[in-house]
Amino acid sequence: MIPKMWELPQITILRTNSKTVGTHTFRKFFLIFSTNSR
Repeated sequence: MIPKMWELPQITILRTNSKTVGTHTFRKFFLIFSTNSR
């Protein structure tokens, strides 16, 4: 059985990581898109 006190921080870290990755991929896509439209 996993304690809740350890479960919560892990979920938060995972959420922040996915958010950062999402923003990073979006920025990359935006940069590629803007250079191609020129």
